[in-house]
Amino acid sequence: MTHRALELGAKAVHSQMLQMSQNFNRLQRAYQDAEQSGQTPVAQQIQERMDVMMSSYLCFKVYLKLILCSTDVGLIDDFIFVTGGFVST
Repeated sequence: MTHRALELGAKAVHSQMLQMSQNFNRLQRAYQDAEQSGQTPVAQQIQERMDVMMSSYLCFKVYLKLILCSTDVGLIDDFIFVTGGFVST
């Protein structure tokens, strides 16, 4: 059961990071299009949204690095390794 919970958590984090990255890339393309077509007010609004989105993305990324670099992850890895043999047999 714990293995499944860890797997679901990892998938949720991965999908959230992927979605944030895709949304930011879409905004970047829209910003470039608006800037090339000379729509300065639109480009400024998109730039502001990109700033907010990048700030939240970087906060999320730093939080994940803190979580993944902690000693608890090492303990979780050890737990999965040790109990994995019992689950598969």
